[in-house]
Amino acid sequence: MRLHRGLVRKRQGATRDPRRARALAAAAIREAAQARNHPPDLINVALERIVEASLELPAYSALE
Repeated sequence: MRLHRGLVRKRQGATRDPRRARALAAAAIREAAQARNHPPDLINVALERIVEASLELPAYSALE
């Protein structure tokens, strides 16, 4: 499984930077919370920003 993670990251062009991904998600959620109040919407906004930055997605519990 460890070998496949690297191959998947390389193929998808994603990088593993959990600290940056969490910070980006937190900023996106704070910004989106100004206009939205539904938690799944806020999580979706965070996921979109993380994917746009080509970062590996963090665990769901990190976004929750």
